[in-house]
Amino acid sequence: MKSEQIFQKLGEIFPTLKPLLESKKKKNRYPGREKRKTPLRAPEPAKDAKPDLTEFYVKFPPKFQESGPYRLAELKTLARDGLITGETHIRTDKTSWMYAKNIKGLVAFESEED
Repeated sequence: MKSEQIFQKLGEIFPTLKPLLESKKKKNRYPGREKRKTPLRAPEPAKDAKPDLTEFYVKFPPKFQESGPYRLAELKTLARDGLITGETHIRTDKTSWMYAKNIKGLVAFESEED
């Protein structure tokens, strides 16, 4: 039995409770937002999509010794933790060294403080 039917039956049996039961009915706390019919899920990757297997190498200060290989997800974690900045040197096995700020989506925009 649904809660609405239960409230209706109780209201019929106990008429003095009817106003109280009416106020107890579920109300939408967030008007304008309806319940989602399907649960939120991450989009499934395309069946023919290949995982990104690019390997990156990093020069960490202060000695600037080469470290790696790292996957892009690992680099993003290091950047989020502050170990990689826009000025950190990074390369793949096929490229020359470049700044981390030149890799799209790796390092958030850093504003200059005056």
